[in-house]
Amino acid sequence: MKWIFITLILLAPLLIYEKVVGKVSSEIQLLTSIPLLIISIGIVVYLMNKNGEIGWNKKVENEIKNGKAQILKIKTEKVIKRKQTYDLGSGFYIKISENETLYLQGQYFDELQYSRKFPNTDFEIVKLN
Repeated sequence: MKWIFITLILLAPLLIYEKVVGKVSSEIQLLTSIPLLIISIGIVVYLMNKNGEIGWNKKVENEIKNGKAQILKIKTEKVIKRKQTYDLGSGFYIKISENETLYLQGQYFDELQYSRKFPNTDFEIVKLN
């Protein structure tokens, strides 16, 4: 979506120029649209990198190395999946010890459970400060 939005913004002046001045040949349209598409891809990659969407794992690793992240290591033998209610996402009760149960719920667990990565008996939760 970002790429489409930025591409439309970059193409808007050319479309306005064509509407006001007149027809532009196909060759000129091709020669201008290819660099604009490359520029729009570059802008999207830059914005995603700046917002941490691309290098997220690197950011988490740096936070762990610097001691700025909390890591909760969980080993369990029992996980119970809760029936999904409304649009809140999947929920899981995870038995941590005899007296402790961890409840996790969210739509982000939907994708994890279908990839067979979650729930499992040994995993970590990383909380960034």
